[in-house]
Amino acid sequence: GRLFRISNIEKFLVEGALRMSHVGCLGPFSCIEKRGYRCDLNKILDLAYAETWVPPRPHMFAGPTNFGLDNPYCADGSGTFPQFLQCIPEINERDCVGGASRMKYRYGGFIPLEYAIDVEIQTPEFQTTQANVASFINRDWNTPLMVQEWGKPICLLGTGNHDSRIKGVTTGYYLRNVKFLLETFSHVCEHMIWIGNTANKKDDDKYPQTKELMKQWDAAVKRMIEAEPTLRDMMTFIEVRRAALRWPHVDHIHLDEAWYKKLGNELLIPLIR
Repeated sequence: GRLFRISNIEKFLVEGALRMSHVGCLGPFSCIEKRGYRCDLNKILDLAYAETWVPPRPHMFAGPTNFGLDNPYCADGSGTFPQFLQCIPEINERDCVGGASRMKYRYGGFIPLEYAIDVEIQTPEFQTTQANVASFINRDWNTPLMVQEWGKPICLLGTGNHDSRIKGVTTGYYLRNVKFLLETFSHVCEHMIWIGNTANKKDDDKYPQTKELMKQWDAAVKRMIEAEPTLRDMMTFIEVRRAALRWPHVDHIHLDEAWYKKLGNELLIPLIR
């Protein structure tokens, strides 16, 4: 969420695209902005609730691990605010910016995925957040007309900081879960960009995230992507760990605002533009 809001990604994918929609420049669609809070995940995605919310089973090595574990259908992170555009087909006779031809303007948003696998969002159809979000993308963003006009979305993904808190998790279990995540989204994304884990400057016994663990997990994910032809052909891996070691931190995991602005504005927006 920090990267989305502190950089210009939010302005680019939501605010800018919404303005383009209002003046007829987003093609034959009418769009609205949807926002939610940490306990609105099912509601904002228009997903039915499961009859009974089931905590993650130990062998899954899945989230949530704290607030979401005690509060069904909620995310762990207090700053987890989904925000995205939802567009529907509309006969649009408006001229685009004074008669200029319509342009291919990217739109999208932020849908939180805190772990490689978690059960924060549960529906009668799927038990995991990852499967339910992929189902939402396929249903709402990958309609035949949407794909014809826009193609499937470019998906920015990356987990690890939260996964390290899961009791008993190993590199093997984390990698298994990342593979599930990537294979699930490979069916609904045109391209996937994996953002590697940041690194803390100094290890602290109070936190499970260590420099060596993040290094091992990044390396394992890269090897797995390279070994899977389907993933290799549709993915970009961005390593940020070594740069984060030399960058000012605001706490054990998070970096200062300049980090998120630089990563989002100078690297990610040009990739998804």
